[in-house]
Amino acid sequence: MNDFTCVELFFISLSLCLRTCMLPHMRCVHNVAKNGYLCKLCWDMGVRGKGVCIHRKHRHRCSFPECRALRIKIKNSKREKLQCVPADPPQDPSTCPHGKSRQGYYCVQCHDNRLLSPSHIKSAGLGICVHRKRFAHCQVCKPGAICEHGIANKGYLCLQCFDQGTHGKGICRHRKQMHQCPSMVCKHFTPRKLGVSLTVAETFLQAKIDLWNAKTFDNLTLESCDLVYIKPLTHFTTSAGYHISNIQPLPKRANGGTHTWTDADEDFWRTHIDHNMQYYDVYVHI
Repeated sequence: MNDFTCVELFFISLSLCLRTCMLPHMRCVHNVAKNGYLCKLCWDMGVRGKGVCIHRKHRHRCSFPECRALRIKIKNSKREKLQCVPADPPQDPSTCPHGKSRQGYYCVQCHDNRLLSPSHIKSAGLGICVHRKRFAHCQVCKPGAICEHGIANKGYLCLQCFDQGTHGKGICRHRKQMHQCPSMVCKHFTPRKLGVSLTVAETFLQAKIDLWNAKTFDNLTLESCDLVYIKPLTHFTTSAGYHISNIQPLPKRANGGTHTWTDADEDFWRTHIDHNMQYYDVYVHI
């Protein structure tokens, strides 16, 4: 007796199944494939033979005018069905049905609709309080949300609060919003990161720029330079790399390429640069 593996037994059983179960249904009684689709005898009996035309020929290949006209009519009808129908432009997923951004988070209409029926957008109208105002602007829901001059977020960007010294933390010493100030220090840094005030940081960087201009006869300014880190931040495990002593101004043309931080760089940085507010030279990697 032959010994068969499991794979061989599977294919043997599959072939037997095809012979006994599937093949009789795939052929007509006259042994024509495709269940007698092109069987002329089945067509004469009116049982199958759907692929045979009235002229007892292949209906896709018959050259008689009636069959040819029928093929053209069927082809044109399929072409009409397949024509693209212009659809409405897709709605921006970041806006609500009323055109408000952030999926209608601050949309008053979405807030009103949510009270009547649940909205299909989860965040629609959630930023609006029961007084139909933003939570950050509502004095009833959030007392002190607006400063005495009518500026939201507790006067974070209020110039008058900045002059009074009460609020206005988003205003720099140039009386501009920090992210819009032309000064590179105000735009990209904060006193917490630098370890000193912005005024001290600008004075320190300006001293470095003056020394650079004296040596190179350049006309470098805080607005036209690039502020780069002397020791790359990837070599720090804490936030000490953001200290002002680790930042130096460079012309944009000189700020290019990559440098490998070596042991010699590390030794020089620890000895002369780290938290040394008297080092004004521009350091070039060894």
